[in-house]
Amino acid sequence: MQTDLDFLEFVLNRMIDVDAGKIEQRKKVGQIQNKYRIEIRPIDHPPPHFHITSQDYNASFTIDTCSFEEGDRDRRIEKVIIEFHSKNKNMLVDEWNKTRTREYEKFKIR
Repeated sequence: MQTDLDFLEFVLNRMIDVDAGKIEQRKKVGQIQNKYRIEIRPIDHPPPHFHITSQDYNASFTIDTCSFEEGDRDRRIEKVIIEFHSKNKNMLVDEWNKTRTREYEKFKIR
């Protein structure tokens, strides 16, 4: 039974994205306003960052300072993201570190 629950949690918290011929795993770590999905991607480049996605918005921000990294710019949404980050930075650091695969372990936040 626990294995079934673990698998269900895996399916609900991760999704596979096929984009430009590559398969990418994503882990949902939160949600803002029931619209914006907060994701950490296990096979992702430094610096440590998180993604905010929705049907009409896609951007990434650094975990350390919540600086805009790339994607769509929208100051209204960014204010909400900064507020989320200020309350959840430790969780973002933990999730980033937990999702580093062996070959990406060197990118853990120390």
